[in-house]
Amino acid sequence: MPLQLPTQTLRIYALGQFRVERLQGNDWSAVVNRTWHRRRARALLGCLLSCTGRRLGREQAMEALWPDLDMETAANRLNGAVHELRQILEPEIARPAASRMLRLERDVFELADRTQIWVDAEAFESLLKEANSLFGKKGNNDSTQQSLSIDKANRIEQLMEDAATLYSGDYLLEELYSEWAAPRREALKRGWTGLLLKLAELREARGAYASAMEPLNRLLATDPTDETAIQRLMILLTRLDRRGEALNTYLRLAARLERNYECEPLPETRKLCEELRLGHSNIAQPKIVITPSESDQEKPDDKQVKQTLNTTTENDAQERAASTKVQQHQPVDAEKTIAHVVAPFVGTSQLGRYNQSP
Repeated sequence: MPLQLPTQTLRIYALGQFRVERLQGNDWSAVVNRTWHRRRARALLGCLLSCTGRRLGREQAMEALWPDLDMETAANRLNGAVHELRQILEPEIARPAASRMLRLERDVFELADRTQIWVDAEAFESLLKEANSLFGKKGNNDSTQQSLSIDKANRIEQLMEDAATLYSGDYLLEELYSEWAAPRREALKRGWTGLLLKLAELREARGAYASAMEPLNRLLATDPTDETAIQRLMILLTRLDRRGEALNTYLRLAARLERNYECEPLPETRKLCEELRLGHSNIAQPKIVITPSESDQEKPDDKQVKQTLNTTTENDAQERAASTKVQQHQPVDAEKTIAHVVAPFVGTSQLGRYNQSP
């Protein structure tokens, strides 16, 4: 398990199915006792996980979990939730004051730290933070290309793959309508979305086009209208000589937006579709460029030999380039059919209620 420490005896999964696992001997087993199925104990645990430092004041807990109850009733429920949660985390505990996993000091509850409890959401955030730090200070919206060594790119990709594996679903789905869970859930979802897009870009940069589609497909499975993912998927399909599939991807998006939201794809997506339909080759390149590591850099003598060889074969290269232009792929008859189908979505004809004639 990523970022797991030998001192940890509990694992809490909050991404996807909410569950707790306890180390018993050398094996991890899920907590399935009756106490775990009591909602107030799970809600208190989720609330603690959603707070900075896993710390939560008594009054904060009552206000977050039972905002509509009077103080006395809320306090009684909180006391019951604390007792039940300690039974879940430490079933062998003799008395509450001896609890190591859930302490109460000066009316502040504190869940044990990462040296004792591993949490998937926190491990996900740590992996993502490390991967982003390796990218450097350049922002994700920077239009210029960013160079990464092969070693660094491989390290970033591994970190992102580990993080993506941990994200088995949105954060605390059983608290979907609880206000206290929403900020953390949304932040984690944004991090996961950005991770998948960046992972696809890394794989595309090293020429693994088919592999680059996997994170995009995973993202689109949860949000079929994510147009950034749609655009990258269309480009990858085109690079794999599957332009018809790329155009069909656009058509499905346009139909879904019209049916569900009465709107049309973004101008950038429509422009990309038109460029692909016309067979233009100047489609967007990934913003990442992978370069050889320092250990792979050529020695001076090797560069001299390479320069000599390049000079000797310069005329041959020019002839090959000229030959390539002559042998470029010509549109087939099926392209006329695709153009006819795509035409309503590009050019002067627009989708959406704001552009339809009365």
